[in-house]
Amino acid sequence: MNMMSILLGATGLLLVAALVLSFGSMNEGAGSAASQAEVAELRREIARLTAAEDELRQLQRQQFPPGGLAPAGAAVPAPAAVPGPDAAAIEEANRIAALAAENTALQNENEELREEVASTGKKAEIYKDEAGLIAQREIEKHDLDQRRARVIREALLIARLTEWSKEDGFAVITIERSENVQEGSTLAVRRNSGIIGQLRVSALYESGQAVADPIAATFVGGGIDLEVGDELIIPPM
Repeated sequence: MNMMSILLGATGLLLVAALVLSFGSMNEGAGSAASQAEVAELRREIARLTAAEDELRQLQRQQFPPGGLAPAGAAVPAPAAVPGPDAAAIEEANRIAALAAENTALQNENEELREEVASTGKKAEIYKDEAGLIAQREIEKHDLDQRRARVIREALLIARLTEWSKEDGFAVITIERSENVQEGSTLAVRRNSGIIGQLRVSALYESGQAVADPIAATFVGGGIDLEVGDELIIPPM
């Protein structure tokens, strides 16, 4: 039982008592001063209780405003049931989640492709540089070969091979420039614009001829391939 119930009960009792006294005063006579005084006192008490009741109601309204917490003992209505998501909403949410996952996968794949393109570009630059270096070397080598071929082609003729004895392993040469030949001199065998090997002069004759022995290690493949008419020059550097 709360304070409001007590005040209401007390006010009700005082009202009943006031009615009884009023009825008794009417039976005893309207001039009974004692009865009228008691009735007046009861009315003042009722007024005081009514004021206290109003004050208590005001206090309750301050503590429990409309829409706030319910007073103790008051029945609290059950919360309204919240409807769950329908099938269409669930399907839409699943579709959005799938699209988000697909978008993430595409972004990752795109990033991998960018990295692969960047790596391929770097490799292409490296290959390009290497190819350029190789090409430059080939050009330089070609130029060197051309210069060497020109040097060989323009070299002065020192002697000419006039006889080749493959069985005995020596050659007879005719000297064109005797000032450049002596015993032990090494002469290169020129054929067209290349050098196929070298000979070492082993003997000189007053007739202008000489005997020369092939240096096997200087011939390509180790096979000595001499022909009558081969030209002999000073070996190019």
